[in-house]
Amino acid sequence: MDKAKIFAFVFFLLFSCRNNVEAKKLPALLITLSDDTIPITLDVPLNKIDREPAYHNMHWGMTYFDSTGVQQSIKPGEVAEVQFEYRREKIRMVSVKNDAGIANPFHSGSQYFFLLLIKDGSLRLLKYYPLPSLSPRCGVCAPSIDYILQKHQGTLTKINWDDFRDSMSLYFADCPELAIKIKQKTFRSEDIEDIVGEYNRNCL
Repeated sequence: MDKAKIFAFVFFLLFSCRNNVEAKKLPALLITLSDDTIPITLDVPLNKIDREPAYHNMHWGMTYFDSTGVQQSIKPGEVAEVQFEYRREKIRMVSVKNDAGIANPFHSGSQYFFLLLIKDGSLRLLKYYPLPSLSPRCGVCAPSIDYILQKHQGTLTKINWDDFRDSMSLYFADCPELAIKIKQKTFRSEDIEDIVGEYNRNCL
């Protein structure tokens, strides 16, 4: 594929993603690196179809309005976390170092990104939503979501679903009882939230 076709593809992908999203202003909290809490009004991108937050548009930065109404931008690595509530659910986007090998064509130089926090504790479960892709069969298609683990605020580990039992048994070698439960299929891949919960209760 020549450069012109690559540019056209990337432009169309970016246009398609943005054209299917609209913003909604919601009250939010910005948690600074020094653990201060600042009230803001966050511009939350929503998918036009299901009205759910378009997380793929929030991983690499967000827009908000400060107490004086001035529009500002948030970059991952500059703050610790952004919190807001949507449909009675507390949403936490945490800033982490991108050491999981996750690439984005529009943010190739970014060392940090925001991830959606699913479960908190000594072991954290996070989600990354890749950009929608283009396909002749489905048009703009939503790719598989990446589930990511982080122990003790350390290195990120992307879950390998194809080798879940062996890779997770090894990952949880520091908690032998949990590793055995995964090896013996007491816990399966669909139980990942329960696995994280058990680690945080019994494997500290």
